[in-house]
Amino acid sequence: MSNNTSEYSKLYSFLLSKVKSKHKKLAILCHDSPDPDAMASALALQEMAIRAKMKANIYYDGEINHSQNRAMINVLDIKMFKISDLGNG
Repeated sequence: MSNNTSEYSKLYSFLLSKVKSKHKKLAILCHDSPDPDAMASALALQEMAIRAKMKANIYYDGEINHSQNRAMINVLDIKMFKISDLGNG
């Protein structure tokens, strides 16, 4: 497994360097009405971008109505924006 982790790390570094060379901001898009898996994945990608000194915002469409999903956002203090706000971030 550590070999795969090393390969993923190299791939991540390569891809992020390509994005970073052209852009300073990253818009992370979740599917409509994101579930905990989508929110966690977006949060992880945002953290990686921040560590690479990039600005990264998480966007979604639809609604986040389930109480468990709202609790996740509140407990982890996840900042998420509606896609309609995409041009404003």
